Amino acid sequence: MLALLPCAARAEDFFFDSAGVRIHYRVEGKGEPVLLIHGFAANIEVNWGKPGILEALARSYQVIAIDNRGHGQSDKPHEAEAYRGQMAEDVIRLMDHLKIRQAQVVGYSMGGFIALKLLDTHPERLRSAVVGGAGWNPAAVATFQPMVDKLAESLEQGQGLGPLAAMLAPAEAASVGGAEGVEAAATRRGAGTPCGFAWATTRVLRAGPTTIVGRLCCAAAP
Repeated sequence: MLALLPCAARAEDFFFDSAGVRIHYRVEGKGEPVLLIHGFAANIEVNWGKPGILEALARSYQVIAIDNRGHGQSDKPHEAEAYRGQMAEDVIRLMDHLKIRQAQVVGYSMGGFIALKLLDTHPERLRSAVVGGAGWNPAAVATFQPMVDKLAESLEQGQGLGPLAAMLAPAEAASVGGAEGVEAAATRRGAGTPCGFAWATTRVLRAGPTTIVGRLCCAAAP
């Protein structure tokens, strides 16, 4: 049987200790548990709150949304090893903390890769898995890795997410002078200020391209 959490329908914020890392999560609604895992450089509110997904699902399910380590209100360790293989384990520890034996898991982008990792390492804990925005071509790893390295270097230098933005929107990046132009624009807007999130993100990137899905060979992610 599935463990159902006794909570009110409105969203509530909580924290728990995941092997020494303080992890933030939110619970809303009643019913069968559905666990939401957000994407890279996002958080619960950005991925699930503002688009109305959390509220919509909470009408029929008990929704548990996690801020991955290095993101949102969760702790942001500065060591790459604190991320290697641990992001999927945070989800399992959260389920253990809430005494949930099985859950339906929804992951987007980086969260999708985490969901795939869970399917690989803890299939018995997932009743189902929905993976969105997480397609991957293993042959592209060699091409993708230089951008990952450049992004980590940019964040370490306090220059923001320019290389990632340039990859995702090359036409727009070209109009402002490439990745360097994006970085400069981001810095002017305050995004280049060194902070715990930026440093934690570099540790994830430096942890290596298989940090999350291991032998499934997916991208590096925070």
